[in-house]
This record gives sequence, C-alpha cells and structure tokens, in this order.
Amino acid sequence: MTSISLQLVGLTLVASLSRTQGADPSAIKECTEQGKCYWKGECKTPGRGRVWQSENECAEMWCHAYKFQKYLAIRVSRFYGCRYKGQCKQKGEEWEEEGCVKKQCRIRGTRGYERIITVSQLGCRDSSGRCHFPGEPWEENCIKYQCVNKRNSTSVQGIYDVMDIGCPHEGGCLKAGQVIPDPQSKCITKRCVTAKENGGIFRTMETDDIKCEDANGLCHDESETGWPLYIDGTVYNNCHCKIVRTQDGSVSIQKGCS
Repeated sequence: MTSISLQLVGLTLVASLSRTQGADPSAIKECTEQGKCYWKGECKTPGRGRVWQSENECAEMWCHAYKFQKYLAIRVSRFYGCRYKGQCKQKGEEWEEEGCVKKQCRIRGTRGYERIITVSQLGCRDSSGRCHFPGEPWEENCIKYQCVNKRNSTSVQGIYDVMDIGCPHEGGCLKAGQVIPDPQSKCITKRCVTAKENGGIFRTMETDDIKCEDANGLCHDESETGWPLYIDGTVYNNCHCKIVRTQDGSVSIQKGCS
C-alpha cells in the first residue's frame, strides 16, 4: 500500500511541474503544437526511450505522448536519488552531518518510488568531542574504545564498547599482563592487571615476582640460602630471606643470617 501511494504522488507531482515552471504559456503551446513536452526551456520528444535526468527531482523523466488537460504529460521513468537540502543524494550515498550522525539515501522498487533518508550510523564522542563512527576505534588514557550501533525496528543507538585496557606507565601504556621491573627495587617485577567489573574499569600494577637482593646486587629466590648481605655495615655470608604476603595484597621481605 505504501509503494502504491508513493507512486501516485510521484506521477501527480511531475505532471504538475510542466505547468508550474514559470514558463510563458506560449512556449508550452509551441512545444505542444510540435507534439512535444515542454521542460525547462526545451521541447522534449515523446517516447520512453528518450529519457532525461532532472536533478531537482532526482528522477529520470520522459514525455508521454497523449493529451492531458490539453498538455502532453511528463512522466517519471524512475527516481535515482533522494532530494535533500538542495542536493540530489544518489541511491546508497552516505554522508556525515553535525550531531555525530551519518545519513543515507535508500531507494526501493524498480522505479524507486519508495525513497527514504535514514540514519545509517551514529557515532560516539571522545573526551575531546571528536566523533568516532563504528569501525573507527580510538584510545584514551590507555583504554581502547569502539562505537557500536545497536538497532531495533524503529531506532539506532550508539554505544561505547571497551576493546582493550592497559596501564599508564611513565607517559606510555602497558598492555594487560605486561611485566616490568619495579623502579624502586631491581629484584621485584610488576604486572599490569586489568578487568571490567560491574560496568566499570579496574586496573592496577600488582607485584608479579619478588626476590631478595644480596650485598653484590644479585637477586635470590626465597628458597636460596648462603648468600652475602650487608647488615649495619657488616657483611654476613650465610643469609636467607622470607617473602611475607598478607591478605590485603601487600608484600614484605624478611632477611636474616645465621
């Protein structure tokens, strides 16, 4: 029912255009006497095969050779675009507008009488206000985002999706799981730990491995014994250490010598 309604509207509109172009009636009469249709200063020869394009209507037109209210009728062969803000948008053409939105001209049917301008994509704005459309990921503060469009039969919604989480470190970013030396102790390493929890983002640098440093700057596992250690200015040679981990996640080193 919709396509039929649009078809009738299309034909009626175009048939009336020949009478509302502001042309001198004598010019229209001259074309009519030649058995042709007047169209914007030209006399168009009848026939379906003699098609011309009209940018104003985004349509292919033809002159139908029969009398209609004493004038030959101009018909639409097919619509090839959507009229929008003074321009003819081609079928399938997509363009970006203010408001972080992309629109598209969609045409259905062999003659294109069913035309619609629809929202094809909604973008998401980053913290600086820049718009990002689906397929255009961006990164802020070591977090990579993408914009996802969720659709139903009547609407489309732009949703922020977190693709990857890293840990900020010395002006750069560490990947999740990446291990680095602790800047305060050469025998301790830290790991970037990240997660998405209850709709939020969690990330921290946790102790990954911890060893004990001897008097010579070498690192020893907790199970190793018999290495040198400075204690109050004295070097002891048969030393060991114990790693103490508490429930709150804190770690301490206890050293001793025998």
